[in-house]
Amino acid sequence: MELTWSGKTHIPYDGLEHTVTPSIDNLVQGDACDLTCEAYQKVDAGTYIAEVIALSNPNYTLEGGINTTLEWQITPIAGTASVTMEGWTYDGTAKNSPVPVSETNTGVVTYHYTGRNGTNYNSADVPTDAGDYTVTATFAATTNYEEVKDQADFAIAKKDVMVTWSGLTQVYGTSEPVRTMLSGLVSGDDVAVAVAGAGQTADSYDLTATLTGAQASNYTLKNSTATLTIQPKPVIFVVTDNVAEADGSVKHAVEA
Repeated sequence: MELTWSGKTHIPYDGLEHTVTPSIDNLVQGDACDLTCEAYQKVDAGTYIAEVIALSNPNYTLEGGINTTLEWQITPIAGTASVTMEGWTYDGTAKNSPVPVSETNTGVVTYHYTGRNGTNYNSADVPTDAGDYTVTATFAATTNYEEVKDQADFAIAKKDVMVTWSGLTQVYGTSEPVRTMLSGLVSGDDVAVAVAGAGQTADSYDLTATLTGAQASNYTLKNSTATLTIQPKPVIFVVTDNVAEADGSVKHAVEA
């Protein structure tokens, strides 16, 4: 028994059924013989072994037959997918999650995050600090579609905080510190204020506040400047010996 197979043996997946068909080359003229086959019709991508397993004519045998099997393939094709991710304002949490979309690769999706524009980050965890980031989504390969990757940029904006200034008007010699109080911080964050520009003598001074601490880079200080005014200290004169008897002479008060 000698067989010949017809049909393509390397077919890109297209969602349609494909067939490889055997025929007998050495059939005696006038004879008829139907062939029973396995794995000769397929839709999904894969590597298949089509095989003739039975003959309808008892005068023929598969034993010692030629080309009774055929290896053929339906190959996976490129899938399509996309990912988006909305940014947010820093609040100490991973507030948003990626949104994957795919009609072809509907299985497992994994994510990896990296920093951009000077933000240093490289992790599978969603970032929580303020900065610019890129998420890479990997859509796992399926039976019919190859692995797909897509990226989306997003940002975590810095949170605005305000400083309340006090002690900006002083009198020379009192040595009162300029006081500041922050509002708008996320609970538990290590952030403080450092003030520069203060003087010691009577004058006006331009003060600048900056944020310090482990989480300072997550915030923007909105009112970071103020003016310190140190007023001159009043001088008090005490006059003594200002009472005298009139005796016709000139008298002088003594200043203490």
